[in-house]
Amino acid sequence: MGQIDTRLFLRQFGWDDFWCGTLLGGCGRPLRPKRYVTRVCHFAHEANPGRDECHRTTHSADSADHLFIKAHATRWLAAHGHEVRGELRTLGHCHGDAVDFRLPRTDMFLRFELHSEDYRTWRKAADSLGAKEGRIEWVCGQGDHLARDMLARRGYALLVRCETEGNDRRVYIGTLTDGRETAWEPLDQCRMTDKGLVTPTLGTLRAGGVVRR
Repeated sequence: MGQIDTRLFLRQFGWDDFWCGTLLGGCGRPLRPKRYVTRVCHFAHEANPGRDECHRTTHSADSADHLFIKAHATRWLAAHGHEVRGELRTLGHCHGDAVDFRLPRTDMFLRFELHSEDYRTWRKAADSLGAKEGRIEWVCGQGDHLARDMLARRGYALLVRCETEGNDRRVYIGTLTDGRETAWEPLDQCRMTDKGLVTPTLGTLRAGGVVRR
């Protein structure tokens, strides 16, 4: 954070306690905001000799995207009549490898898979989930090679990314198709139907017969 951002942040949240989030791969110990003139302002652990070192490996804004996706998707699904709670999944990387939603009303399972697995592991997980949950809607992280498999199977793939807006991260869904640039649209402009997640672009492509239902 810059000095001005830090000053504004502390003015708004300075009386709060801050912790190294375990859902971000952190250690759960207290943090203190540090203001500098010649260095980047940041949060730091309190000095406490003898404590184990924190092993959190990522500190960028996107390291919390699984939490933003969980929160925003929960509200979005509620607006579509699905009162459900997201579940964070670990697939071998961190707490935020995937965010799952079970939608009993439509017998559907929605997964935002943010860290790709190798194909064999993913295929095994997909078969297991399919047998247990029924229809699965997959939304992949950017650059996920599994999206290419989705594209080959059904003619399109859904991607997810977040962009910073103030103190929030807004969720965008991308529609990937052959020969077209990925179209990114806000999650709140998409629809959750009994056939799956439909972006405005996907709805248009289906209506024009470019992508099958």
